[in-house]
Amino acid sequence: MTIRPVALLALLVVVVLAEVRFLSVASPSGVFVLGLLVAMLASGLVSLAAWAGAGGAVVGLCIGAGRPVWFRRSASGFYVQVNAVPLAISPLSFGARLGRSPRAPFVALLACWAALGVVSLGVLATTRSEFAFGVAAGTLVVGVVAWSSRRPSAALPAARSEREARARARLTPVFLASARSDYAAVLELTADAPPVPRDWTDAMLTIQRAAALSELSRPTEAVRLLRIAVDGAGALRAGADGPRALGGLAPLLPGALATALFFALLRGEVPAEHVASVVAEIRNSARLRPPSPLMRLILDAQAAYVDGHYPRAITAAVRAARHSPPGERANAYALAALSCARSGDADGSRHYLDLAVRDNPDAPLLLPASAGVNG
Repeated sequence: MTIRPVALLALLVVVVLAEVRFLSVASPSGVFVLGLLVAMLASGLVSLAAWAGAGGAVVGLCIGAGRPVWFRRSASGFYVQVNAVPLAISPLSFGARLGRSPRAPFVALLACWAALGVVSLGVLATTRSEFAFGVAAGTLVVGVVAWSSRRPSAALPAARSEREARARARLTPVFLASARSDYAAVLELTADAPPVPRDWTDAMLTIQRAAALSELSRPTEAVRLLRIAVDGAGALRAGADGPRALGGLAPLLPGALATALFFALLRGEVPAEHVASVVAEIRNSARLRPPSPLMRLILDAQAAYVDGHYPRAITAAVRAARHSPPGERANAYALAALSCARSGDADGSRHYLDLAVRDNPDAPLLLPASAGVNG
């Protein structure tokens, strides 16, 4: 997540006000800390209510900060992700529900945070209550960080145009279908995605389509799709609008390509004359450092496997599985099983293969993993 300078400036204002507030009294008490925590949880619920009330669709909720602890997913695809420290509640959303004004939820959320910010600044400057000061400070911190976030899933900053709002709204049904493991629906919903992504919405559609192709045991098609996207995005970046158009998603495209290549390699779909170049591309993918921690773990595990560093591959693959929701852990466990088999750990390979089968018996890496473990 990239934080804009305005966020750092606002946080500095909070710190200065806190220093002024507590300059003549003892250090902040537990009442202040309680107010801070209450605000960080409540402000997320307020923003969720504003978004949903204005017609915004919601894919999931993220509660807390730090590493994911557990996921709960419904049959509709909606999920709740609980992280290590329960500091805030954030809606994971992209656009309006069907039939609603596409820009309305973005504008409503922007107005909500603007109002909360003004009230919080007023409370910070005038209150003599430590609890009220903590609530105002926590609200301001959460609001500024939400506004400054450049994550692909961030609802803020608000869509700058009706066209952008409509483009973002396309992502909601795609993500819900992917979370339901309805990969045929994902392919149908992304059929008209442009071959060369020109903005982060296009890039996300391309990545979701490629992931669905891989899950349907069509990694060669996923490689072809992503190769065109990566080459085209590289040409865009060479122009004036490239980096700005794709934003933080640009590093994810080559990362997704490396994963599709890895799937094709393990399934024996890479011609012999191209194996060396594919291995080199997978090896170099670990240097991409994409913004997603989960993607970094996956790329590290794949690069370690092709380099023959099997203990490192096992560690990274198991960590990737533990950071993924149920139903999406099988490929990582299958890679850990393959790495154990290559390193001579028969018990470990059977253990991780069993975990992979229990998580998703149709995962694309299960076939090569079964062959490697039982062969």
